[in-house]
Amino acid sequence: VALKAVVFVFGVFAVLSRWVTDISGLVAGLGIGGLALALAAQDTASNLFGSIAIMVDKPFEIGDWVEFDGFAGTVVAVGLRSTKIRVIDQSILSVPNSKLAASIISNGALRGARRVAFHVGLVYATPPAVVAAFVEGVKTLLHEDPEVEPDSALVAFEKFSASSLDVFVAYRTHPDYAEMLRVREKINLAILNLAREMDVAMAFPSISLYQERPAKAEEGSGFAAD
Repeated sequence: VALKAVVFVFGVFAVLSRWVTDISGLVAGLGIGGLALALAAQDTASNLFGSIAIMVDKPFEIGDWVEFDGFAGTVVAVGLRSTKIRVIDQSILSVPNSKLAASIISNGALRGARRVAFHVGLVYATPPAVVAAFVEGVKTLLHEDPEVEPDSALVAFEKFSASSLDVFVAYRTHPDYAEMLRVREKINLAILNLAREMDVAMAFPSISLYQERPAKAEEGSGFAAD
């Protein structure tokens, strides 16, 4: 078969040589065209292999919320060349499968829970015993809430910030984003109520300025004129 193909190609060029004075330009043109086709085929092949990798590994399914390379949205379709993702502003993002297959993908639909973490800043005038009692009170709030994952609550007086005593609060709750926001709002309001009950003041960003008075000049320290 290969020999027949070689004979056919030489036969074509032999016939063309009778009609075309210089076939070197034709050969060069065919070479450039072949290179262009090869490059186009390479892109198509990479996307095809990317789609196969996505189908085999199944990092996501249609309807899943995914995050990758700074983008986030819901998968609406998976094709042979690209995957379509509806982003937050409801526009459709068409991502080549070769790029998507090579990216680190975070699939929110596979989360077992969502983690919430933040700091509560208390004013520096808060007595140490009150800080300790506030920390214990927040721990109790989290442990008694049925929507907070058991053994996930973490509360501690973490650090001295520039304008506050920072209490670190972390816990896990529902994987659904809207449900997480609802629980987070409930916990935040409970912490505010606890702070008011304990008369604990929350800090806000501030800067303290200290002005040093210049030393008074001693009497009779002037220089005598000649």
